[in-house]
Formats: sequence, C-alpha cells, structure tokens
Amino acid sequence: MKTIIMNYIYIFILPIIVGITIRILTARRRFGFLVTAGLAILAVIGWCIAAANPIPGNEFFGILAIQESMACAASLVLGGVLTVRARLKRSK
Repeated sequence: MKTIIMNYIYIFILPIIVGITIRILTARRRFGFLVTAGLAILAVIGWCIAAANPIPGNEFFGILAIQESMACAASLVLGGVLTVRARLKRSK
C-alpha cells in the first residue's frame, strides 16, 4: 500500500507542485506565460516519444509524459487563476 501511495505522489502530486511553484516564481514577471508554454511543448514532445515507444514494454516514457502533462496543467490553471484575480483587482 505504501508503494502505491508513493507511486501516485511521484507521478501526479509532485509534478503538480513543481508546475505551481515554477509559475508562482515567475508570476510577477512578464514572461510567466512562457513557463506554461515551455511545459506544454515538453508535454507534447513527451507524448510523441511515448507514442513511438523506443523500448517495447518500457513504461518510463509514458509516465514521464503524464508527469509533464500534470506540471503543464497545474501551471495553466494557476495562470488562469492569477489572470482572473488580476482583472478583478483592476475592476474594483
């Protein structure tokens, strides 16, 4: 049971935390959206490699693509939240 929980943490939770952390660190700068764009490019490259599967029977590339997608999704959601929050502050 502990191994399964650790696997879920490494595959899903840690990439989400990394995506949010990187986006927060670049939120005050003008290039914050480039983090999300870079993560999206990495996710697409990861899925292309996972689809080709250079080593038959190896799950590494699929897991890596999932991790990249989780980081990208977290960064995208946080970017949207920060944008909406900034617009609400300006409208007041």
